[in-house]
Parts: sequence; C-alpha cells; structure tokens
Amino acid sequence: MRKIIAFFLSFVMFFSTGFSLGGFTLKQAADIAGDPYNIAGWELAGLLMRKCSSLTGHRLYNKTDETEIPYVWPAASYAEMLGDAYRMFPANVGLRMHYTDALTRIFDSYKVENATVAAPGGTYSGVTYYNAVCGQKDDFFYDDNAWVCIQLLLGYRNLGRKDLLDAAEKNLEFLWTGHDGALGGGIYWSYEFKSKNACDNAPIAIAELLAYQCTGKEIYLERGKQLYQWMNDTLREDDLFSDAIQPDGTVSRWKGVYNQATMIYAGSLLYEITGDRTYYDLTKATVDATVGLTFEAAETEDGGERIVMRENPIFKAWCVGWLARSYVKFFEVDPLKNILPMEHLKAVLDDELQTRDEDGLYDPFFCSGGEDAENYTDLLSQCGVASTFLCAGYYNAVLKDAAADPGRLTDLTGVSKSTGLAYTVMGDTIMNAFIGKYYDNGRLAGSCFWSDAEIIETFLDAYEQTGNPDYLSYARETAENGFLGAKDENADWSGNQYNDDIAWGAVALNRLYQVTGEKRYLKIAKNNFDLMFGRGWSDDLGGGLWWNDDSRDRKTSCTQCPAAIAACLLSRNLKEPEYLDKAKQIMAWTVRELFDRESGKVYDAYWTDGRKDTWAFTYTQGTFIGACMLLWQADGCVTYLDRADAAERFTFRDMGYDENGIFNWEIRDEFDIDGFKGILTRWLYRYAVARNDIPALEWLQRHADAAYSHRNSENIICSDWALQTEDGREYNVFSASTAVALLFNCEPRW
Repeated sequence: MRKIIAFFLSFVMFFSTGFSLGGFTLKQAADIAGDPYNIAGWELAGLLMRKCSSLTGHRLYNKTDETEIPYVWPAASYAEMLGDAYRMFPANVGLRMHYTDALTRIFDSYKVENATVAAPGGTYSGVTYYNAVCGQKDDFFYDDNAWVCIQLLLGYRNLGRKDLLDAAEKNLEFLWTGHDGALGGGIYWSYEFKSKNACDNAPIAIAELLAYQCTGKEIYLERGKQLYQWMNDTLREDDLFSDAIQPDGTVSRWKGVYNQATMIYAGSLLYEITGDRTYYDLTKATVDATVGLTFEAAETEDGGERIVMRENPIFKAWCVGWLARSYVKFFEVDPLKNILPMEHLKAVLDDELQTRDEDGLYDPFFCSGGEDAENYTDLLSQCGVASTFLCAGYYNAVLKDAAADPGRLTDLTGVSKSTGLAYTVMGDTIMNAFIGKYYDNGRLAGSCFWSDAEIIETFLDAYEQTGNPDYLSYARETAENGFLGAKDENADWSGNQYNDDIAWGAVALNRLYQVTGEKRYLKIAKNNFDLMFGRGWSDDLGGGLWWNDDSRDRKTSCTQCPAAIAACLLSRNLKEPEYLDKAKQIMAWTVRELFDRESGKVYDAYWTDGRKDTWAFTYTQGTFIGACMLLWQADGCVTYLDRADAAERFTFRDMGYDENGIFNWEIRDEFDIDGFKGILTRWLYRYAVARNDIPALEWLQRHADAAYSHRNSENIICSDWALQTEDGREYNVFSASTAVALLFNCEPRW
C-alpha cells in the first residue's frame, strides 16, 4: 500500500504547477514516478525538507531531531540532493522553493564578501568565500567552497538565475587563491595551507569546467584541465586517486570513494567538452577501478551470490551519493553505455530499500557494517542516501532505456536488423544501380553545379566507408569532368552567381584533397572561396553572405552554413586560422539572424526588405549542425554543441514523419529540394560519430532500412524514403542520390 501511495504522490509532482512533464515524455514521467529508487529518494528528500529546513527562517538544521546549524559542507550536500530531485521533478513548486532558498538565503548565511586572504601564492583582496561555520569568518576550506560553487553553477543551469552564476564566478576567484607552483601545482585544502588534497582539487576542477560550460570563458577550461592533469600526475595510482600530498612530498594513499567519484565527473566533463578520447580512456579506467574498490560479491543463504558494498565508513552515504552522480554523468557521455557500474550500485540499493526505519531514515552505511549511530540522523548522511536513490532512479527510468545496453552496440555495428546485410553492402547495391543509370565518365545525367558537388561528396562518403577505389575514381572524375572543372588548377567559378554553389563546391574539393592529398583541389577550393567571400559578404542586414551575387536581395542559411563548413575545412587543410575566423564570423551572423535558439530551427532566408522566411529545410538543419560541429572541434567551445544539439532536436522532433517514424518532409518533386535530405544525413552522421550519439545513428539506420525496402526493380530509390519508388517512372539524379548518401552514413565508428 505504501508503494501505491508513494507512486501517486510522486506522479502528482509532475503536475503540481499545471500540466508539465519537465521535458520528459509521458512514458518517462510515468517511469520516473513509479521507479522504486525515485519513490524512496523523493520521500527521504521530502522528510529532510520538512525536518531540517525552515523556509520562513531561511535556516537549515544539522539533524532531523535538533536545531543545530550545520557546517557549510552538509548545507552543500542538502543543495546537491535538491538538485538531484529537481532534475526529475522540476514542476514541483515546493521543491523549487526549497532549492532556491538553499542556493540563495541559506548559502548566503555562510558567505564572507570582500575578504582578504593571505595565501602561499600572495595576498588577495576583495574575494568572496563561504565559511565553514555559519555567520563567522576566517575558517574556510577550499573543498567546502568547491561543493558550494558546483551547486551554484548547477543551480544556474537548472533555474536560469543569473545571480547564482555571478556568485559562482566570484567564488571561483577565491578558489584559485589556494593555487601555487609547489608540488607541481594544485590547490591547498584549507586556510592552514598544509596539504593539497584530492577532495578539493577534483571538485574545483568540476566547478571550473561547469563554469566554462555556462560562460564559454577559456580561463575556466584551462584551469579545469590544469587541475585534472595535476591530479593525474600527482595522486593517480593504479587508476585510483590517493587522498593528499604533504609539502615534503609524502602521499597519503587512502583512496576515498568520493575522490574517485569527483575525478570521474571531471573527466566526463572534459570528454564532453573537448571530445578528446584521452579523457575518456582515463575516466573509464577509473570507473572500472571503482567497481572493485566499492563493491564485492557476497554469498547468499542459498549458496548464490549478491553484490554488496565494501566497508569504507568515512563519510559513507555522502561519498556514495557522489559516486552515483558521477556514474550517471559518465553514462551520459560513454559511447559504450556500460551499465555494469550502475547495476552494481542498484544491487546494493535493493538491500538499502529494506533498511528504512520508523522515522523514514535509511542506513547511511549501505549495509556495509558501519555502526556509528550519530551518522544515522545526520543531514550529510541522509542527503547522501537520498541523492544515491535519486541518481539511480534517473538512470533507471530515463537514461538506461533511452540509451544502449551491452547488446545494443552489436545492433549498431553497421548490420541491418531488417535485411541482415551490412549497410555498406546495401549501399553498394544502390550505388551500382545509380552509377549504371546516371553516370558517364564523370558526367551525371541531368545534374548541375551544386548537385555535382553533393554527389562528389556522396562518392567520398562511400569511399571513406568501404575503401573501394572505384568510388574515389567516380569522385575525381566528376570533379574534373563535370561542372567544377577541377582538372584545371586555375578553375574559375566566378561565372556562377550563386554563392551557395561555390560554397558547396569548396566543401567537396576540400574533402577530395583530404583523401587524395592533391593540392590542386585545395587550391581551387581556396581561390573560389576567397572570390565568393569577397563578393558575397556585406554589412547589409548586419552581415552575412548574399545568396545570389546578381540579385543581392536575400541572405540564406543555405549559403552561410556550407560556407562556414568550407572555411573550417580550409583552416584545417591550409593551417591558416583566418579561415576559422571567417567561419566564426559567418556563424555568428547566422545564429543571430537565422536561428531560433529555443526551438533549434534554422530559418531559410533574410530579405533586404526585412522579411524572414522562417520555414526550415533538412539540408540547412544538417549543414548548421555540421558547421557547429567543426567549430567545436576547432576550439572546444561548448556553445557550438548546444546549438548543434538544439538543431538536431528540432530535426528529430518537429519535422514531418509518417506513422512509422519515417521522414515525409520535402516531397515536392523539385530538383533542388529532392537532394536536401542526403546533405542532412551526411552531417548528422558526422556529428553522431563525433558526439557518440547513438539515437542519431539509430535514426539514420531506421531511415536506411525504410529507404532500402522501398527500392524499385532497378534498385533506384527516390528522395521520398517513406514510399515505394515506382517502376517505369524517371527520377532525377539528385533525388536518386539521397538514399545512396544515407546508406553510406550509417556505420558506427567507435
């Protein structure tokens, strides 16, 4: 009966401010509300809000049965717990009030502003820190401040309150006062400056990296990288992290669970931000090592085995809360989607669910043998238990079903479940038919300049996936004998008044140069891009490139996005940063004038009379994603990922689909529009590989299966992948090329 009541009360939280699912689907909302870990976590969080917090007095109490004010560390753990709850129940008014109060009025009661700190690296004035004891000063710890700073930043992301970001940035400057060059770098633990500890350096790295994600300021990324590297250089041992190093170089080799957890979280953030596989490999090794550190198999009464937690009672529940938080974060970025760490934790939590006492509290040692009664009602401990439940519930109800289990990557190895054939084999079949029908020694029947450019890219897609030299030959011959005229290194495209055509051509020849190394292609791409940019960019409408150099009546996203891609490729291939600057310049204008940040929709055009065509096409969604991806890869700015993610969400959510979830968008039997979806698949695929985006790869494979099933007797597939391609009907070359591009952009590359 208690579970039924708890399910009802939990589900009500989604609708307490009106019909709102907090960004979840109805199924996810139901799964969250019915998950046993979420039920337990929410009940415990609710008890702690009632027993340990006063909204009217803006006070927090250290235990459920007394009125003592806690240190700032337990206060931060309370905010952590509320943030874990808010992730799933953002529509609940009471939770939002307690969460906001914790991040503002309660944290402010520990705040010391305009302070002067004498540290080994110098004396710093005007800094802001959070004192260990409420209402006092000169008793500060750098790890305490890191826990607060992390929650201010997460609170800013959750609630959108600029004052939280401002407070975090001020505190970050204080945190860096603890840094000096002794022992190779790192930050001291406390105001006594007697050791440099994992418990402050790893969470400060997290704070710096979160601040970078919130602001895009490079200083925070550099500091985060620096601290992460110092931890690995100084305290890493067998993929785990020791506790501290003393001024004389002595290392305390105790390996606390929370130290491992915060390094997992920091490494996950770095991999998320940079895409650098080194961070992933280091972090995965620590994740794997923590499984052995934290869990072990125990024999059951019937001779079987169950997973239990090893005894390690120092800060037990709070440490495990951070371990759960870090496992969830790593799972979010892990391309392999390894479920084992969280499944170990869930096994322990299944036993933990049985320890609830008559007061609604749980064993803070997770059945591992701890007996400290004082910890049982302690705010820090019970917040840790609640956070562990809530993180497990989020993983269980939202992440695990939405991502891959261990068998899923087998499904995503490039083999179609519908046909049993590799997508490249299916692609070869369709390509052979396409070549036989439309191709003649580098000339494509019925093609034009920009369709030539895109079909060259399709040939290159096929070559990169299969290594078949015939596909590279088709690309070269089309570039040289077709409209691009790339046989002549002085090929001049100035007679083509469409600036987007020149951008498409520059992209194609940059890619051809990348696989052949032939500088002629790069020279042509550079010279004609320079010509296009020189004549196309103007200050009219605040910037941007004209679509047509003759009419100069509009500026279109189909010009800006491929031009930005071409500029990124030129910067990479020529090693000339000025082209990267041009790409940023182009995309800055595009985002400002032709992008809806909230929905992720890329508008079509901005006219000189002030009108904007706000409809969206697949190829502009795709090239916008591609341009953002290349800019992110070039300078690591996470803002580009945010924009690309938004554009991907719009494509998946708001563009037209049939009852089987297959695109029925842009079906107009018009030459240009017929080729749009092939461009989307190309850049969506590259983004999926760069971001290890399994849902995007599944989307591509689902559409590839549908397209292949609708081929006609000649193995030709038109651009309407949801319907049967008819026998006896002639389809233009651009329409027939889209499915070829799709089938060669499906194979996961981990």
